[in-house]
Amino acid sequence: MVSLQQRDFFIWAGLLIFVLFIPVAKPPSTLGEILAILAWIPGFFHQETRSNRLQNLKSRPFLLFLPAFFLLHLIGMAWTSDLSQGLKELNMQHYLLSIPLIFASINRNPKKEKHLLAAFLIANLVASCLTIFIRQTDIPLLKAELYLPSPFIARPRASLFYAFSLFLLLEIPWHLSLSRKQKIFWGLATFIQAMALINLEGRTGQIAFALVLPVWMVMRLVQKHKILWFTAFTILVSLLAWLSYLYVGNIQRRFREAFDEVTAYQEGFKDRNANDTSFARRFVFMEKSWEVFTEHSLFGVGTGDLQKEVYPLFDNHPLKIEPNKPHHQFLEIAVKFGIFGLIFFLAGWLWQLIIARPPTRILFLCFSLLSFVSMMTESTMDTQAGISFFVFMGSLLLLMACTKPGTNIVAPETATSDLPGKNNARA
Repeated sequence: MVSLQQRDFFIWAGLLIFVLFIPVAKPPSTLGEILAILAWIPGFFHQETRSNRLQNLKSRPFLLFLPAFFLLHLIGMAWTSDLSQGLKELNMQHYLLSIPLIFASINRNPKKEKHLLAAFLIANLVASCLTIFIRQTDIPLLKAELYLPSPFIARPRASLFYAFSLFLLLEIPWHLSLSRKQKIFWGLATFIQAMALINLEGRTGQIAFALVLPVWMVMRLVQKHKILWFTAFTILVSLLAWLSYLYVGNIQRRFREAFDEVTAYQEGFKDRNANDTSFARRFVFMEKSWEVFTEHSLFGVGTGDLQKEVYPLFDNHPLKIEPNKPHHQFLEIAVKFGIFGLIFFLAGWLWQLIIARPPTRILFLCFSLLSFVSMMTESTMDTQAGISFFVFMGSLLLLMACTKPGTNIVAPETATSDLPGKNNARA
């Protein structure tokens, strides 16, 4: 018979497998989730464990927001006519229920929580090395093509993962006292992660990182009255960004493509096939989704009827654009659940940001801002990789930011480190 300690071990092992493969592959990540769930459920049949978990759930309402959002998807099935598509949506969104409930009910284990962050960081560093290798060797088989994107070059969410990993690395010196060798390793890892982000095809993570970095700098340097360091760091980052744009062809090409596509969209695609664009088509997708939203603005079309309502609007489109979802997470939520569903989602997210406490508050804020920027240009929660990242990292960071280790109570304004490594916190 499996003991309770062994079950807890398998829960954390499943979560570790899950997060380790988020940046790489779907099947192993799914197996990790299944392992965690199978190890988690039997605990509710043990009276003492059940009582403890229910107490944890009661004291961590902030982690129940995403399960409540999943409940909205279930309720939305009531006015969904395409039940088959609705069930597919529920299957995609089930992470909103499983992962937060596990984190909300199990006892905190700071060491294992750091291992989860470290696993995600290591996985992205490995993927980053492959990204750089593929770019430098220029092997066509590894680079892949538009309709068979490489997971290390053109995967839509990879740039978002790399951007967050960079913030994980930037936070480490603020929480840990590093030796000289550790500083060298840290600098090398940060350089590799930054170069991989630059070499990716995806613009989302690059833009998000550029927008969130100044916020991080203000919170970390100005808040600590390190004005001189802030000024020097600002000049250095600005210089590196400008040089990257001038001399790194991939960055310049991708942003010029975006500008050209916007111009083509404004001119009605007179000299260009709209289906050959990536960025500009999204404006058309959003236009058609907006039309549906204005007709169902209060409660939306339901969990599974987005495609049924939006796609027919493309049938007689003069540009012959292939139908697609809005590529805008907030608009997609509004189309499905109306203005009330969108307000519920944004209000719950804002509530989580307000209650987050040190030492993980800044990292949680950076994660939230990165996700927000991504959701403005992508349906981030509409892919397995995107929703896995959003739900898992959001729940883990919020758990670390809102509860004390070994207790069920809300954490006060403390400054102990919750990042990977020893707890040598800085003030």
